[in-house]
Amino acid sequence: MSKDKECFMNIGPKEQKKRLLMGLVMSFLVALSFFLLMPYTEVSKVSRLTLFFPIYMAFLCFFQVKAKTCVIFALKGLMNVDDELRVIQNEEAKQQAMKQAYAVFVQSFIASFILTFVLCLL
Repeated sequence: MSKDKECFMNIGPKEQKKRLLMGLVMSFLVALSFFLLMPYTEVSKVSRLTLFFPIYMAFLCFFQVKAKTCVIFALKGLMNVDDELRVIQNEEAKQQAMKQAYAVFVQSFIASFILTFVLCLL
């Protein structure tokens, strides 16, 4: 299998920057802020499980940028690499985008689970 078939890009640089901003800045900062405020608000360690959602969003955005794959676009068979939303015509490319989207979901879930678990232990 060629290198091109191993990684199908369905988002371009502009879309990747959007995800970096949304994920790493917004979602990660929300999770970090909540975590830092929790000791002062007498929140139980079990309540820290709510951090999973913003952490998951941060990791989801990060892994989408890393894979150059928007999971929503992949599920819909779309791509936006040059500021124009288009349908992916090639069936093999659609399947590859779906595989990458699945990997992004799994990686994000595992990373979020581990980080949330660690934060709940602190």
